[in-house]
Amino acid sequence: MKCEYCKGNLSLTDAYCPHCGRPNVQAQQHIRDMDRYQGDFEDTRKSVYSIAAKYKEIVTLVVILAGLLFAIALLAVIGASSYSVKRTVLDVRARHDQKEYREILDGYLEDEDFLSFSAFCSARRLSGYDEGYKDYAGIIQACDSYYYFYSSLMQFLNYEKTDGHFQEWMTENLNEVYKRTEIKESGASQDVKDREREVFEAIRNQTGVLLEVYCGLSREEVQSLPDLTNAQRSVLLEERISHGE
Repeated sequence: MKCEYCKGNLSLTDAYCPHCGRPNVQAQQHIRDMDRYQGDFEDTRKSVYSIAAKYKEIVTLVVILAGLLFAIALLAVIGASSYSVKRTVLDVRARHDQKEYREILDGYLEDEDFLSFSAFCSARRLSGYDEGYKDYAGIIQACDSYYYFYSSLMQFLNYEKTDGHFQEWMTENLNEVYKRTEIKESGASQDVKDREREVFEAIRNQTGVLLEVYCGLSREEVQSLPDLTNAQRSVLLEERISHGE
């Protein structure tokens, strides 16, 4: 480029003409433009770095969350697999040790130890749907209902006697006992029906004793319970407990 005064050769970076010493107007404008561009560049660079840092934080959080979700899913799969394996092992043992298990169950029934009967079935996942135990179906349900009633009664007496909700739960379990010990028509053999009738009667007798001892019901009131509705039983039990307090 040429100096506009002396026409000498100039460079764009020459602020003054090396020949005549006068200002190089184009060079000064170039320097101002470069300063402005440099400032814009620095602002842009800082903005980019800031966005990149925030993006990095987000990516890190996403990776951590993904890892946690994967770990949770893995634990769920392992837990489900463990339960499935345990269930399979119990099923195999129930079939393999069927004779031994039935002898134990019959022993509990003979001793009228219905709590142990229920606990044994629960620990080994035995139900009336399992092959080799279908003739115990009604008895298992009845013993389980008695177990729940007994447990809720003991907890009510020992810990939560003033808790109305806990009393309500105990009463619901009592109603379930009478429901599960009703004699129903079924296609079972006469031997199974006779055994169920004997067990159901014994469960009701034990339930009645508990109600007399711990809830203050009379023998006549206990004997009337099977003929009462669920609501009537609830009212009677609540009255006797309140009277006893």
